[in-house]
Amino acid sequence: MKNSSIIRSIEWFIRTRFSSLHAYAIKSVICNL
Repeated sequence: MKNSSIIRSIEWFIRTRFSSLHAYAIKSVICNL
């Protein structure tokens, strides 16, 4: 069970990082338009 929670926290970290990068990319695309 401990291993599963570690994997889940890593997955959450990657997901939040990706979503912030994605939002930044969308923002830059909108600014370029």
